[in-house]
Amino acid sequence: MAPAANTARQRRVSGAAKALADSDSDAEYQAYNGRLKEASAARTRLRKAKQTRDKNRTALATAYESSLNQTESRIQKSVAKHKDLRSAIHISHLRLLKQAMDRRDEKVGQIARKLAEHQRRMLNLAIQLQALYEGRKEDVAGLVRQEKEEEEEEAVAAVGEVRGGRSGLGKGEQ
Repeated sequence: MAPAANTARQRRVSGAAKALADSDSDAEYQAYNGRLKEASAARTRLRKAKQTRDKNRTALATAYESSLNQTESRIQKSVAKHKDLRSAIHISHLRLLKQAMDRRDEKVGQIARKLAEHQRRMLNLAIQLQALYEGRKEDVAGLVRQEKEEEEEEAVAAVGEVRGGRSGLGKGEQ
C-alpha cells in the first residue's frame, strides 16, 4: 500500500502506536503479499490457459489442415477418375469412329475393285469390238469391192450388149 501522506505525523507516533503500526503494516504486507501471490497464480493460470488455448488452436488447425487435405485429395481423385472416365469414353468413341471408317474404307475398296473389274471388262469388250469392227470393216470393204466389181462387170456387159444388139441378156445368159 502507498505510504501515508502525512509522514511527519507517523514519526511522532509513540512506541505502542509504533507496535500497532508495525502490526498494521505487517497485516498490510501480508495482504499485499497475498495479492502478489494471487496475481502470480492468476498469471500462471492465464499462461496455462493461453498454452492450452494455443495447444487447442494448434490441434484444431492441424485437424482442419488434415480435413482440408483429405477433402482436396478426394476431390483430386474424383477429378482424376472423371478425367479417366472422360478419356475412356473419348477413346471408345474414337474406336467406334475408326471402326466406321474401316468399314467405309472396306466398302470403298470393294467399290473400287468392282469398278476396276468393270473397267477391265469394258476395255476387253472395247478391244474385242474394235477387232470385230476392224474385221467387219475389212469384210465390208471386201464386200463393197466385190459389189462394185460386179456392178462394173454388169455395166460393162450392159454396154457391150447395147453395142452388140443384145438387149436384156447378161453374160451369164449367153
